[in-house]
Amino acid sequence: MTTGKPGKPENYSDTQLKKILIEFRKKNKGIISFLALEKETQISRKTWKRRMGEVITELNKIDTNNKTNIVDDIPIPSVDIIIDKFDNIPESLRYSLYHLNEVIIKNHEENMKLKEILNKKDKIQASLLKKLKIWRKIIKN
Repeated sequence: MTTGKPGKPENYSDTQLKKILIEFRKKNKGIISFLALEKETQISRKTWKRRMGEVITELNKIDTNNKTNIVDDIPIPSVDIIIDKFDNIPESLRYSLYHLNEVIIKNHEENMKLKEILNKKDKIQASLLKKLKIWRKIIKN
């Protein structure tokens, strides 16, 4: 008598699949497709769909449905929704919060660049106004 489950033995545990999925997610932004997972990981798309389908669906929902604000086509997901959805999946929660942190950092860097540009514009504008006053005096005389 054999022990265990009927069918082909599992080559990967759920934990291993989650780790592979997180690494795939770090490399590939946007919606996760089962075909792309199969091509990159050499693990059947049927395995991905059967064993990690719900997790992948939830990760895809973060990118598509849970946008609360869009700045330069970067979705900023709601922290409450992320925590509610991934409270029991620490790896996905970590990835989602990492993504949120990247968005905040990118927005901050862009804000700093825009402030520098604005300061340069103000300096150039002040310089041109001074030159304009000088030219007006010259023309008046």
